[in-house]
Amino acid sequence: MTEYATMHTGHTGMEKFGYFDKLNGLDHLPHWDGEPCRSIQASEGSFFPPRDLTKKDTVYIYDKDLCRTLPLVYREPVEKDGISADLYTLAEDAYGPPNENNSCFDHDHYKKYYGLQNISPCQYGAPVYISNPHFYQSDPQLLDAVEGLQPDPEQHKTYFKIQPKLGVPLEGQVRVQLNLLVEKAPNVMATKDFRDFVFPIMWLEEVSGIPCSCKRPKLCDLHYEATIYLEFFIFCFLVLSVT
Repeated sequence: MTEYATMHTGHTGMEKFGYFDKLNGLDHLPHWDGEPCRSIQASEGSFFPPRDLTKKDTVYIYDKDLCRTLPLVYREPVEKDGISADLYTLAEDAYGPPNENNSCFDHDHYKKYYGLQNISPCQYGAPVYISNPHFYQSDPQLLDAVEGLQPDPEQHKTYFKIQPKLGVPLEGQVRVQLNLLVEKAPNVMATKDFRDFVFPIMWLEEVSGIPCSCKRPKLCDLHYEATIYLEFFIFCFLVLSVT
């Protein structure tokens, strides 16, 4: 679905440069009840408040499919193709444990794990949860419950390289894993023998700062395709739940 947004241009100050002012006519995200989960004070990925001017070490990016903003924390100065940049990575506690910045994403019906967050309110009520790919920086219990995953920071971390004077991302990758909360249902024949665990469905990568025509063109389509697959999966889940 097309989204309509108004943005802060920096005319009255650079603290919110590149951030949403309104999204689809709203000044908040409707899926969540409390702050800061409802906040739309984030970039869509094209511009960020320049750190040289704001002196702030955290910027935010909005992800439509996750129905939330993600905090990116400054780590160190780097270079990209000879241009100076600031390296930002996803905050370690972005998906948990519950704290003042993310507890409003949780609900009382599931066990809270480090590095796992509920997004069911924006996925038609399906028990969908997000984490880093391969449960990188997540509770070891999540990784121990499945086979075949090997967390690797170089492959699975979310990061951005942002030019500090302009606030323009020179390179960035948002990496996220979609998971399904599986619970034993003794009255449902097909699932009565299932154990309780968090089942990783897929992980995807969104690329920023690199033109699709220049490098890794296949990744440019991955976000759209993964979104379609997720919506189809959720539809199947809802049909099975009803039947």
